[in-house]
Amino acid sequence: MSVGCGAGVGGGTGGRVDGCGAGVGVAGGGEGAGMVFDERVPTAVVYEAFLAVAGRLLGRLAQRHAAAGSAAERAAVRRRMAEVRDARAGTAADDRAALVARIAEWEAEAAETEEGEETEEGVEGEVR
Repeated sequence: MSVGCGAGVGGGTGGRVDGCGAGVGVAGGGEGAGMVFDERVPTAVVYEAFLAVAGRLLGRLAQRHAAAGSAAERAAVRRRMAEVRDARAGTAADDRAALVARIAEWEAEAAETEEGEETEEGVEGEVR
């Protein structure tokens, strides 16, 4: 996605995406991993990244919900999904500091969720 003067959000390709010096750098890894926002990145681009990370986390949570082994676990995941949706709706699009803080928080949570899924898949997929 590009906005204005080549500024954009990198999607896990590594490096920086910056046509005129502004961009969201991605340090590598999964989508949105390691985003770096400097003052030249328009707040609108930060907001788009915020929405993308929220969507990624909600998708991971939906996967956890579908794989949950108990009603209590499903309820806990539903509560977390509601918290993320409420925070997404309650964060002002022009509150750059709050957007960046949420992005960092949700990136870390999504990464933890992905690591847990990889571990579970590895155990189930082993030949015994």
